[in-house]
Amino acid sequence: MSDSRALASRTWFGYGTWSAPYWFVGMEPGGDDHPDLYTSWEACGSGSLVDAARHEDEWNKIVPADLQMHHFATKPTIQRGTWQPLIHIVLGFTNSNEDPHSYQRDKLGRVHGKTALIELSSVASPALSPQSLKRPYEAERIAAIRQHLESETPGPELVVFYGITYAKQYSEVAGGPFDKDGFRWNGSTLCALIKHPARPTRTYRYWREFGETLRRMVDAKRSR
Repeated sequence: MSDSRALASRTWFGYGTWSAPYWFVGMEPGGDDHPDLYTSWEACGSGSLVDAARHEDEWNKIVPADLQMHHFATKPTIQRGTWQPLIHIVLGFTNSNEDPHSYQRDKLGRVHGKTALIELSSVASPALSPQSLKRPYEAERIAAIRQHLESETPGPELVVFYGITYAKQYSEVAGGPFDKDGFRWNGSTLCALIKHPARPTRTYRYWREFGETLRRMVDAKRSR
């Protein structure tokens, strides 16, 4: 394991800022475990969370054209599988009519934005050992995310965990098991467990309405 990959396996959690009011937590990044993912992360300062657009820019500087990404370009390549459903949850939660493509380009996973993209493992699953099924530093990383969840002031309003296969690990972050509907409160933070948005066939309207439901839950909690 390269030095940069080894460091990232332990200390890199994704994109955005821990102070963001909206968090999305997945199990691991998609795609291949390319060494330049970690080289470009180091070029961003090796933070626990880095700016997604800057990371893409640093990546594009060192990889061939066929591997370059343009999710944060002036006319962005739309990431439909995971990011766009998550963006629609935020837009529903905030009752926003903002263009979701612009949201991806300008706000998703940005260090000065409001949406953090967090992974329990920074190593893509194809690179993990099929014999041990271990994810590097899993217990340590779960503890670190939970500490941020419970120590940020103010904490996030909403944390959405996606991929119900990992409900056990997510419940450790959230502070306990989710109820039968997939919800749990951690103080004033609403935690929601959902199927991976890339798996079931759901419309963007579905995800926006789900965000609106989460908003009503948060408002009802505050009014008590």
